[in-house]
Amino acid sequence: MLLKYVNGLSYDEIGQVLQISLNDVRNKLHRSKRKLRSIGTTKGGYYYEM
Repeated sequence: MLLKYVNGLSYDEIGQVLQISLNDVRNKLHRSKRKLRSIGTTKGGYYYEM
């Protein structure tokens, strides 16, 4: 998530840096966002759509 949202890299660039496929990049980002959402809602926190 840091590579995407802090460093502003594209999915292709992230894949090259981590040496993983484009689908793996998409899956990892999706799962990370889903995990953050679940933490925010179960702990009573506030989140907004990424």
